[in-house]
Amino acid sequence: MSKSGFAVRTAAVAALAVGAAAVTGSSALASGPVTVRASISSVGFGAQFAAQISPGAPADSARGVFSAQVALGPLPLLGVAGPVTCMQVTKDAVGVFYPIAQSSLPLLAGPPPKGVLFSVDFNAAGRATAVSFLPLPVPQLSSCAPLPGLLPASGTVSVTG
Repeated sequence: MSKSGFAVRTAAVAALAVGAAAVTGSSALASGPVTVRASISSVGFGAQFAAQISPGAPADSARGVFSAQVALGPLPLLGVAGPVTCMQVTKDAVGVFYPIAQSSLPLLAGPPPKGVLFSVDFNAAGRATAVSFLPLPVPQLSSCAPLPGLLPASGTVSVTG
């Protein structure tokens, strides 16, 4: 093989590695953790979270904090908070799971959820575009891939690392 053929193949392999890192949210060349910070609002609720995960680590090794508030105008209806215990990042979305550690939930018709899968879509400028959340009867997940965004959102999402 010629030197130029080797260089072209090496460049192609590097481009594939960079593309794969963008999809998984971690970089093969990254030496530190992937950190996500978000402050989002949508249709009567606000959410904030900060979480970290090491590149190549299982999704359920993420650590961080999450809080959300729901209000009807100036009247607060409920609030939830908990530790982020799962995170998966793609090039334009992040999914996090948190077990509910604190809540001010109103009386519900059934048992309260034990955890929430929360997803946010964002654009290249780091602006939130859509969110989804799914209350779950379990306090732990090993996978938390982002859900399709269902509600319009605004706010910021910062992914570093």
